[in-house]
Amino acid sequence: MGYVDDELSSQNISFPPAAALEEDGRTDLVKFAGQSVNTGPEAEAYASFIDGHLEGIADGATYADLGTPEREANGAVEAATASGASESEIAELEAKAAAITGQRNTLFKGETLRGLLLSAFAWSTVGRIAGIAAIAAFLAGGVMLLLVALGLRHHHKVATQPA
Repeated sequence: MGYVDDELSSQNISFPPAAALEEDGRTDLVKFAGQSVNTGPEAEAYASFIDGHLEGIADGATYADLGTPEREANGAVEAATASGASESEIAELEAKAAAITGQRNTLFKGETLRGLLLSAFAWSTVGRIAGIAAIAAFLAGGVMLLLVALGLRHHHKVATQPA
């Protein structure tokens, strides 16, 4: 159908089955259940699906929100190590830092994929509008061609009539 659809098709992204969507409370997406993401509107819907999952990570924090806590957690590990804290205390701090880093990495990937899908939706919309504009331009060109032909015909009739 078009570049955007070809690119989306090549990614092999599919919606979960209807039962899984309903279990997640995403009844708004059931109409897409089991389908591959091949069109702009499907990309927008899947971006919404991802957003729902991202809200459940880190109590709704974003990748950017977790930057400071991640640095603080890693700093706490370094400080504990430098101060000679016990291995169990350091291990606990490392686990906390690793959890935040894991959440942040997941959010980064999810937010990036969501952004890419929304860009695909936007470009599919631009393409659709451009297609409609092209059809309108061809129709307007056809009308203008008809008017020119009628004008030339009229001019020829008027020019060949005796005065």
